[in-house]
Amino acid sequence: MRKKEYYRKSPHCLPAVHLHGVDYFVDRRLRQFREVTNPHNYVDFDSDTGKEMCAESVLLECPNCD
Repeated sequence: MRKKEYYRKSPHCLPAVHLHGVDYFVDRRLRQFREVTNPHNYVDFDSDTGKEMCAESVLLECPNCD
């Protein structure tokens, strides 16, 4: 198995941020902040709260990936 294939198939940790007293992980695929303790609670990046959270967490988007 080539190195690139290994990394594509292996699990990885999502980046986490602490905002407003709550820990969230950043799910770039779904474009959401999800609570670490209850992932069913989430904030979309495009919402007003999500935009504020993106600014506070210095979340940078790749211009090639959007």
